[in-house]
Amino acid sequence: MYELLQNADDAMEGHATQRDSVAFLITDDALWMANSGRALNDADVQGLCGLGASSKVDAAGSKRASIGHKGLGFKSVLEITDAPAVFSDS
Repeated sequence: MYELLQNADDAMEGHATQRDSVAFLITDDALWMANSGRALNDADVQGLCGLGASSKVDAAGSKRASIGHKGLGFKSVLEITDAPAVFSDS
């Protein structure tokens, strides 16, 4: 869940509002997570799917030297599911 919160925080970076939110729903057979961050773009999807393909950059356009910049974290969901699903407005 920490990784999903980190991704939500990244999605809200630079677009923070008073209405930002994160929600978790745990059922008998699923964990759902939603956030009010920006929609995913092509680079974000590549970052979620590939190793070392993170789309996280600083203001100058360089890869950020911070947690999550290596593009490995989201793959941790594969420890609990063989078929993660990601939905975005885009």
